[in-house]
Amino acid sequence: MTRLFFLLFLIISFKTHSQSSTKELIDSANSISDHQKKTELFRKIALRLQNSDWDRAIKYIELAETEAKNTEESELTLAGVYITAGKMYASKEVLDIALQYYLKAYEIYKINNNIEEVTKLENNLAIIYSQGKDKEKALEYFLNVYEYQ
Repeated sequence: MTRLFFLLFLIISFKTHSQSSTKELIDSANSISDHQKKTELFRKIALRLQNSDWDRAIKYIELAETEAKNTEESELTLAGVYITAGKMYASKEVLDIALQYYLKAYEIYKINNNIEEVTKLENNLAIIYSQGKDKEKALEYFLNVYEYQ
């Protein structure tokens, strides 16, 4: 019985800490005027909320996208937001939307000749295509990743 009580206490403590740290991030985001920092905070908040409050997580990723458009390197910042959105949707197995976000980021990094990020995204795209049963596209992207190494 004591173990059960301790375990319950431990779980509640972690949940409370998680909620308070998310609240702290939200408070920080509201007090910051720098668009780049605000974008990063909104991305972090969205990732933290994705499992507990999906609707709010989506709102924060949308806020991150809006803020990213106001940064100095808006294209590259947007690519980061798109990757975060892709990860969020992939975690919910909404593969078509995850794919759209990954492809947007992929195009931005490809245009900017950021080979390392292109390769990371090709790996993500290969995984999404393989989960979606498009084996040819998956193989194409996996081969690109293999050639990069």
